[in-house]
Amino acid sequence: MKDDADNVAEVIITSTPEGDVLVMNEEIFQATSKSSKGGFRQTSGYSEFRLTSYDASTGNIINRIELGERDDNFSVFLGVSNSLLWYVSVNKEVGLHSRNPRTLEIVNKQEDIVNANPFLGNNFPEVKWYELNSYYGLDFITGNIMLTDISGTVYILDTKTLKAEKSSEKIEKFKFDENILSSSGKFNTEDYFNLRYENPRRNISFKNKDFKNLNFLEGQFLCSSSRLDVKSVHPEFFGPINKEVQNLINKSDSLAEVLNNLEDSEINNRYGRKRFIESDLENTNRNLKHKLDEIKRSQDDFKTIISSDKGIFIYHRSTATDTAKVLISKIMLKENPPAAELLWTTELPDVFFDPAKVYDKGSFDYVFSKGSPNLQTQRAVFLNDKLIIVLMLKAVCIDLITGKILWSFII
Repeated sequence: MKDDADNVAEVIITSTPEGDVLVMNEEIFQATSKSSKGGFRQTSGYSEFRLTSYDASTGNIINRIELGERDDNFSVFLGVSNSLLWYVSVNKEVGLHSRNPRTLEIVNKQEDIVNANPFLGNNFPEVKWYELNSYYGLDFITGNIMLTDISGTVYILDTKTLKAEKSSEKIEKFKFDENILSSSGKFNTEDYFNLRYENPRRNISFKNKDFKNLNFLEGQFLCSSSRLDVKSVHPEFFGPINKEVQNLINKSDSLAEVLNNLEDSEINNRYGRKRFIESDLENTNRNLKHKLDEIKRSQDDFKTIISSDKGIFIYHRSTATDTAKVLISKIMLKENPPAAELLWTTELPDVFFDPAKVYDKGSFDYVFSKGSPNLQTQRAVFLNDKLIIVLMLKAVCIDLITGKILWSFII
């Protein structure tokens, strides 16, 4: 299938020893009939899917494989684990498997998993393509695959050994965020930044200070459409809460040591009677567990695209016209004292802020001739200071340090 894509279901970026790779699950609409009646045109047909791997440095295609139609061969991306892309296919002959990100060749087959876990033989759920996400997922803490058998029992699959063990955890679904824009974000677990909606030009606010000199026409912060590994892309995010955790650990250790050396009738000069110390230790450990749980919950709080030099990015429009282009601007926020600085602004080539208005007059002719292109799909991923943004079925790569467009192509 060499046709241009009509939609993009998944966009993934990952590292390999040979360099960073972009992988897209692309949908191609195959028209079988077209009709026109009373000025209304309709195209009927079916969708086929393909996986394509691209060199993230050049945008060149590395490999492409056909997946076929949705009902027969649809595959759901589960996550990256052990440097491989893990999928589950509705095709029972393929099932749960991993692929090499560059070649897209299958590395771990479902039969390999069954050989390592004989109890899973003929024991995988047989469900429709749209139900796969309810039975398979990824444990984001360990990076291992989650799966269920036909009885609904959950297992964690070690992607290195392929050994599966029962788990009481719920299935974690990998979800692509349909909205890559937000009016606010978190710099760390305590400090927020936002864009104030006082008029069409929105100014930045950070640490209770408004920066009215930095304002953007209908601006919003650019976010990743894929779940981020916060510890890798922005480890400072957990700075404030990590300090609290360490203080609680130190206090818990100190209280435990005092208790171990204190007789029932003794009174400690610092902490008091033994029963008070026991109560204090219990409360401290409870607070520690709460903070550790908060860290786990906070994994999903950071979605903002951020560069290695801690710049964040604003998506805004060039003009208040129907043909306005998309602009990406980089700003730097500083904490003490609060400050904000604009570093650069880049216009995306031939990418319109509101595609529906641009194609309004000729949209029926365009869709009628091309099939069923979805010009509203938005995806954004980044790695090693390369941002790949998918808009209007076009992929554009921007250097997050300089703002230079490295490459672009129609998908």
